[in-house]
Amino acid sequence: MQAGFEAITDKYILYNMPAFVDGEETSISYIMDRNGKNARQITGERIYNPVIYGDYIYYLTEDRYLHRIDIDGENDIMLSDVRGYNLNVSDNGIYYFQEYYLEDGSLESEAIYRMDLDGKNNTRIYTLEEISNTLCLLKDWVFFLDSDSERGRMEIVSPDGNQKITLYSLNYADYYYKDELTYDKIVDATE
Repeated sequence: MQAGFEAITDKYILYNMPAFVDGEETSISYIMDRNGKNARQITGERIYNPVIYGDYIYYLTEDRYLHRIDIDGENDIMLSDVRGYNLNVSDNGIYYFQEYYLEDGSLESEAIYRMDLDGKNNTRIYTLEEISNTLCLLKDWVFFLDSDSERGRMEIVSPDGNQKITLYSLNYADYYYKDELTYDKIVDATE
């Protein structure tokens, strides 16, 4: 096992170090000042998908529960008991993906959610057609990838979910079976 890099800001470096806990090999997350000094353990376990924002680290546990902890490793609180992934944080709130499953265990849908920085007002803002692993916050938009059986799309949605724009769409049939690609829609989102 080796150390793993997780996040860096203008002030901090967040990383994982190998450790043995109760005889089991694991990783524990640490933070240090960007100059390499003041290294300290964040929690007694590894954190996932960390986002350093202001004086807090927002992160997911191994079971994908959303937590917030002070930069100094104090005041660790669970913000939500929903299971999410691909965490993003901004002044507008916390954005993440959440999956929904049918009774037979198959995936029904995936949605983008937004909640306040204190974990309140958790709201679904957009339901995807398929599963995605790309979610990124832009200035006034939430960027994500979506697809169905015929097309893959790069899309943006407003932070409240009321406006969606397709930036780029690729028709799979043209991509896999023809010499020339056709692009369904390309827009300039800055307009």
